[in-house]
Amino acid sequence: MKKLAVGDFCFHEFRLSMIKEMREYGVTVGNGISETSGSTLDRCQPLEYKILKISQTFEYYYDQLHGDAGVGLNWPDIHLWFVNKWMEACDNKDNDKERNRCMHEMAEFCREIIDGCKSLQTKTISGVTAFARR
Repeated sequence: MKKLAVGDFCFHEFRLSMIKEMREYGVTVGNGISETSGSTLDRCQPLEYKILKISQTFEYYYDQLHGDAGVGLNWPDIHLWFVNKWMEACDNKDNDKERNRCMHEMAEFCREIIDGCKSLQTKTISGVTAFARR
């Protein structure tokens, strides 16, 4: 991967982003909506077509999950799981079998969360629906 510089576009945590600032001990990355700072670019991937396709798929599933599952979930850990699985898929961008395995695991992860949320939404306790209907 080429060395990234201020003004370069990349994928950061599966979203298209730009390197906004680089300091001796840190970087700032932004996507037009939010900015984040950290010590390294370890959650960045280069602007390549295969990475684009992987990132678009992860972003779509993540946004769908956020909309379908809603509030009350452990989003920090879910987000970290997504980022780690995205990084694994990107690291295997040239290995169809491993990349597809990562994509399948991500889709299955989302399905399990949504199914779990749906089963809780219909849960009744002593005749009372415990969770508000949306």
